[in-house]
Order: sequence, then C-alpha cells, then structure tokens
Amino acid sequence: MKITLLPVLLLGLVVSGSNVARADLTMVQDTQYGQQAQRVTVKIKGDKMRIDGMPMNYMIMDVNSGNTFVIMPAQRVYVKMAGSTLAAAMQKVGGENRAGDAQFVATGQTEKIGDYDTEIFTVETPRLKGKYWVARNYPDYEQIKEEVCKLSSGFMMNAAKGRIPDIGQLPGIPVKTEIEVQHPMPMTVQSILISANQDPISDDTFVIPGDFHQLQVPESTLTK
Repeated sequence: MKITLLPVLLLGLVVSGSNVARADLTMVQDTQYGQQAQRVTVKIKGDKMRIDGMPMNYMIMDVNSGNTFVIMPAQRVYVKMAGSTLAAAMQKVGGENRAGDAQFVATGQTEKIGDYDTEIFTVETPRLKGKYWVARNYPDYEQIKEEVCKLSSGFMMNAAKGRIPDIGQLPGIPVKTEIEVQHPMPMTVQSILISANQDPISDDTFVIPGDFHQLQVPESTLTK
C-alpha cells in the first residue's frame, strides 16, 4: 500500500469498529480498497494499535498522538509519519471539519450479514459517503460500546470528528461498512468484520525490530 493511501484505510477502520478499545483486542476484517482485496488484522493494546495485511508492510500507531510507523520487513526499514501529518492527510480525504456534517441516518432497511441481522445506516459529507450494516446482537456489544467512549480524547476520534461519525452513536456494532471517498483519488473502501477477541497480546507486537532502520521521507510527500 502506498503511504498516501493510509488515511483512506484508517477512515474505513475507524467506522468498521476496529478502533474500539483501550484493552487488548484483536479484530479481523476482509477489506477491499480500490482493486486490492485482503484480510486485515487489527490489534490494540492500551494506547497502541497495529494493522497487518497491507502488501509488504504493516503499521503501528500511537492512538493518542497519531504518530504512525510503517514497517517494511523485506527492506528492514520503517517510515515515521507524525500525527499532525496524518491528520492533514485525513482532512484532505474528509474535507473541512464542519459541525453537523457527519450524522448517521437510519434507512429502515435490514439485511443479514453472516450470522447477524443488521440495520442499515448511511452518512454523507461533502467528500465522502458511508453505509453501515449494524448488528445489535454482536457478542460483548455493550462492553465494546463502553470502550468506544474512552476514545473520545484519542487522535483518531479527534481527527475524524465532524468528518466520520462516532460509532458509539450506533445501536450496535458495524459488521460491514462501505466508504466512498473522492480525494486524493476516487475510491471505495469496503470492510466485513470476520472476528473479534480479547485474548492477551504481547507487548512485543508493537515494537519495531531493533535492527530496522528509519527511511527518511519528506513529510510533504506523505499527504499528496
């Protein structure tokens, strides 16, 4: 994945429920962005988040500051993206942060997704459209929703505020999402939640190998 596409994937992950806890949490999603389809695994422990499944690399983020590291094992290098740079890239995708832009709308439609009966919600802002298939009976829903509120001061929620709704507003967990964006290029990000568990995650999961070297990339190129 190109680094410039990270904000698009992150927007899809925020609304599909992957960024929902401060405790140990592992979520697996089948995700398609553009013409690329793959299985994405998101692991969260405390204030760290790791996303695996991107071609040839993975990323680690501090969910408070937004500081993100894209690790490329084949080259044994990594690229650092400051939270401010990522926020700027997300703004390019989502547009200006305007109160009232990001509001869920209940369509009254229902659909069965896997084992779950879902209700369909939509949202539309000047630069993106979203569709959410929400399950009220997802296991541990109440516990997950409680953890959602703890992210209200986190980077992802602040960066997305006014552009992407807080999924804590929904009456369940989105098990499928579809996000259409126009900038930096027209793209649809689709995600289906495959599984979620709260098994313990090792701290080493979020540590960059000591023999990897930082690849210096001008930050101005990361948001183009």
